[in-house]
Order: sequence, then C-alpha cells, then structure tokens
Amino acid sequence: MSDPDRSAGSGMTCPPGEEVLAHIQGELAPADSADFEKHCESCAACRAQVEACSRTIALMKGLPAPGKSRDLAPEILACIPAAQWEIQPLSVRFHVFMPRLIRVAAVILVLLTAGVLLLVGIRQGRTGDAGVAGNRSVTKVSASRSTAIADGLAWLAASQESDGSWDAAKWGAKQEHTVGVTALSLLAFMTGDPGSAGNARAETINRGIRYLVRQQGADGRFGPACDNAMYNHGMATVALLKYLTAGREQDLKPVADSAVNFICKAQKESGGWSYSSEGVREPNTSITIWQVQSLVLAESLGRTDLGSRIERSMTWLRGMVDGSGRMGYSRAEESPNGHDTLTAAGILCLLKRDDTRTEQMMKALEKAIAGQGKTLDYYRWYFLTHALQTAGDEASRTVVGQLQETLIARQTRTGPGAGSWETNDRWSTAGGKIYATSMAVLSLE
Repeated sequence: MSDPDRSAGSGMTCPPGEEVLAHIQGELAPADSADFEKHCESCAACRAQVEACSRTIALMKGLPAPGKSRDLAPEILACIPAAQWEIQPLSVRFHVFMPRLIRVAAVILVLLTAGVLLLVGIRQGRTGDAGVAGNRSVTKVSASRSTAIADGLAWLAASQESDGSWDAAKWGAKQEHTVGVTALSLLAFMTGDPGSAGNARAETINRGIRYLVRQQGADGRFGPACDNAMYNHGMATVALLKYLTAGREQDLKPVADSAVNFICKAQKESGGWSYSSEGVREPNTSITIWQVQSLVLAESLGRTDLGSRIERSMTWLRGMVDGSGRMGYSRAEESPNGHDTLTAAGILCLLKRDDTRTEQMMKALEKAIAGQGKTLDYYRWYFLTHALQTAGDEASRTVVGQLQETLIARQTRTGPGAGSWETNDRWSTAGGKIYATSMAVLSLE
C-alpha cells in the first residue's frame, strides 16, 4: 500500500504542515530549507501545499491589522433594543435574540471552517481553484503595488546619506559594497524620467549620481578594488547610463565613457567577465550580465565601437546555455545556486540581440518555476519578474502577480523600518537592507 505522506519516487517523507509554514516564512534552518526545496522538485503534493499556503498567508497579511482584543458580547447585546430584551417575557426575549445569535454563530462558524480548511489543505495538498485564485491575486496586486513601491522608495529616500550614498555597512552589509547598493537604490528610483524638473525623485537621484561620480578612479572603475569590484562597477555603470538616457547632465558622458572603457579592458578573451579586473578567476554569468547591460546601454547612447565586444559577450552567454535551455554559471549545466536566476538574466541580455534561443530558455525557466516553492530570494525574483514580463502570456503574468503579492505581504508595515524589506534571503549578508528593499521595489516595478 502506498504511503500518502511519502512523495512518489523521492524516498523522503513529506514534512508536517508546521514545517511547510516555517519554510514559507523563512524560519527553517538554511540546510533544512534546501532539503525541502529539493524534495519539492519531485513532490507535486508539497509544491501544491506551498503554493496554496503562500497565497493564503499573503491574503491574510494584506488584511487590516486587528485592534485590541475585546469582549464582543456587550456590543452584540447593545444592538438589541432594551425594551424588547428587558421587558418582554422570557419566551419573547428568546424569540427576539435568537436570529441575532444565529448570525453571530454563523460568522464564528465561517471563521472556524476557514481555519480547518487551511490546515487540511496544508496536510493534503488540496489547491482547489488555483488558477482562478491566481488571476484574482493579479488584480489584488495591481491595486496595492503602487502603494508598496511608494512606501519602499520613501524608506530609501529617508535612508540616503548626506553625501548621496546609501551606506551598506549601516544597513547590515560590507562597507565595500556601498557603491553597488547605492547603484541599486538609484535604479529603483529611475523608473520614470530621472531628469525631469517636476519629478519629486530628482534630487534624491541627482545626489546619488554625484556620489557615484566621486567614487570613480583614474582607471575608470567605480568603487574600491575588492573581490566583488565588477559587481560594484557594473551596477554603477548601468545606473549612470540609465540616468543619461533621460538626456540630462550630458557633461557626465566622459565619466560614463571612462566607466565603459574599464569594462572593455576587463573583458576576458572568452567574452565574459569575472569578479575583478585583475583576478584570474573564471568569468561567470552573474557578473557578466551587468557588464553586458552597460555595453548595450552605452551603444544605444551613441558609442559605435562596442559592437564586436557585445557580440563576443553574447557568444559567451550562448555557450553557457545547456541543451534544455538552462543557463549555467561558469559553464553550461553547472550552477551552484540554481539555474533559474541566471536563465532569467540571460534572457534579458540575449533578447537585446533578438536571439532565437530565448524561446527555449523561457520554456526552461517556466518549467523550473513550476517545480519550486517560493523561497525568498530578492535577486532571483528581480530577474524572474522582468524576464517573465517579456513573455506576455497569461500564465507568466499570473506567476509575476503571485511573486509580487508575496513581496507585498513581506513588506514591513510599522515602526522605523516601515516601507522596507527584511534581510532574510541568501544574499542579504552581502547587500543588507538597502539591497533587499531596492530589489523588492525593482521586482514590483
């Protein structure tokens, strides 16, 4: 006889409902969470549990916060006219009160039933009308997304330092990453026209850009010489070039040209980029995608000498895609932290050259998402939401809506951190709260 609590072919017993909840809310130990994600790859029931429970939790968190607990009996009795209750005979009083009692009992019964169904759903993996719920969630997200973005940007604006930077060390990351997280914050603000005089974000953006300019060395590099130097530099260059696309402060073009020239010098013979320009480490896709974005943006702004370098980088990226459409890290079929983040990022880069391979990559990405839970990863979700939006189909829009709904539900609502996102994903130790909030906002935008 088959065991209903054991996933088919996995050999691993399905975890209890409370462990599923702990995983969704980021309360499991990293190792346990990784084991559970691996288990979900082959267990449809657990994947269904995670999806159903995530939606329910997101909806519940979206409800208004309850007030102080109180005894509702006096308020219910107060709704009954005193003349009917105090003067009438017992039989009449009972007759008058009974309809109200039934209505109160019905409300209580509905709440208890909802709780029982949630617990049963977690245990048995019943998803119900998942597709319909997904469509409803997209509508709900679109209604509250603008508020979440505005609150996130308000927190970021209040967290900007007087010199225009966002201090990485102050918000839980390494000081050497300040240039990178400042660039991410600027990208979060630059969804509209960053140079418009009527734009309320303009001063915040201008101060941040001026900070980045001051961090450029004589060789064109933004930020210090550190192990992650090309992350800092690539993100800062993208931010500066996006700023220039608005047509403002063209006197900064020489700064941008110098930054792009540094990227060109750091490109490996193979076509990719590594963590630093001086190192001998292999190039990888995670670093390369930021440099590719910079070169493509620079070309769109008038640089005519970048075509061959861009094509070399595209050729290298194509070589990182395996036969199933998944993108690897330093070689095809190899990725220590999963393929879907890199596949999504690769789609965004290769689409800029109308690469036919992106169709296969999109199918691989959609398959990977369908087989995994919603473990929090701001960096991953940023690329997923943007890549899936390029697909334009209803299924992709639904997935984007669900990811955004989960992000909105996780946003801090009260206290000094109101509007920000907590540092509880795998990369927060590198980027801190500034990274978490910037990437969350970018995913919602």
